[in-house]
This record gives sequence, structure tokens and C-alpha cells, in this order.
Amino acid sequence: MKGKCFICKKKIFKKVLQIGLKNFCSRKCWYVYYKKLKNTYVIIQCMGCGKQIVKKFGSKFCYDCLIKNKKISNDKYRRKNRKRLLVKKKKWYKGGKEHICSFCKNKFKRPISFITKYCSRKCFELDMMIKRKGKNNPAYRNGLRVDPYGYTSLHSRVCKEYRRKFLEKNENLYCENCYSNVAIKYETHHIVFASEKPKHKKLHNVKNLILLCIECHNNFHKNKKLRNKLIIDRRLNELFGGNFLR
Repeated sequence: MKGKCFICKKKIFKKVLQIGLKNFCSRKCWYVYYKKLKNTYVIIQCMGCGKQIVKKFGSKFCYDCLIKNKKISNDKYRRKNRKRLLVKKKKWYKGGKEHICSFCKNKFKRPISFITKYCSRKCFELDMMIKRKGKNNPAYRNGLRVDPYGYTSLHSRVCKEYRRKFLEKNENLYCENCYSNVAIKYETHHIVFASEKPKHKKLHNVKNLILLCIECHNNFHKNKKLRNKLIIDRRLNELFGGNFLR
């Protein structure tokens, strides 16, 4: 199809898909529009009412005429698609589709776009309390409730207290395994793991705690044979009543 350049108005060939777009005859005309004239304000004559207004380069209508044209185009769209739009006005669309609550099994209505299994927030919470109880909870670790930022609140409190008391006795923090002072972070480690004896009374005893750097802490969790010397020296088998040597 034949068309005209948006700036110099030369005749150019247009594809069918480019009928509504702004087309240019050359790179120079494209540069003039996008780099210079796109954000410049010019006095133009409105194509609808004929008034002279200050608008951006390329605009054809004032604000009032633009709204009128939108209303006209919307009316045309409604006339063409009248049958399809009438379906949305039916009772089953406005009132919503019938669902059955998965907890209380009462019937309720929701719009088609809104997907749900529960009639209310209470039913959702009660169902989650039953389904996520005990071992079904994703935060379950051997009977202990796990927080997102630590193992348990008591666990993190004991680790902080041990670190604080260690600083009171010594000038600086250091690893009790490799004796390094240059580590980025020091962490308190349970020699007998909390997963092995989760509800034992002497799990957080001072004999069972040790301050380690990150590398040593990871190695202790990977290889349990490294703790054999500490278990013998601190007599942890007698304290916990079991054999933890590997």
C-alpha cells in the first residue's frame, strides 16, 4: 500500500501491518522526529473542533475531542461485539460460580476469575492448622519449631550468651579448633547436635558448646569424626548417656 512520510510527506510503500504506524522515508526523517521533534511543543489546529492549541509534535486533537473520539470508538466496539458482551451480563457471571468449601463443605459463590477452595479466611487458617501440624509442617525439625532466621529462639539466645561470655574472658574472638583470629564470622557449635538430642535438658550446657570459624563449623557438620577428641575430653557420653563416638 502507498503511504506518506510523516515529516517530508514523500510517497512511500507501506506494508499492511504498518498502516496505523508512523513511517519515514529515510533515516534522516526518523532522526529528526525521534531526536528533535518528539518532545517539542508546537501550535497545531485541532482536527475535531478547529481550535488552535499548544501540543506535542505529531498530535492531532485537543483533550476534549480525544475523549469524544474514544467514546465513539468504544460504542463501535460494543455494536460489533454485542453478542459476546451480552454473555457477561448473565446472572451466573455477576453472582459468581458455585463452589464447595474444602473445610466446612458449605456452598458459596465467587466470580469466575477468582479461584478459591475456601469460603472464608477462618476456614483457610483452620485447615492449614490441621494439615501443617507436627511432621507435616515445613518448619519441623525433630520436634523443634524452626524460625526463618534461626534454629529456635532458645538456640539463638544460648549462642549469643556463649559468645558474650567468651569475649569477657578473652580480648578477641578466635576459633577454638584452629585458633585463627582472621575469620569473617565466628559461630557457636553444639558438639552433640541439637538434631540428635533435641529435647535434652543439658543440650545447651557449656561443655557441649564451642566457638568455631565458618570453615571449621562446616567441617564439623560434614565429618562427625572430628568431634571424637572433644567428646572424650569433655566426657559428653556420660553427660548425655550414650555413645557419640564415630
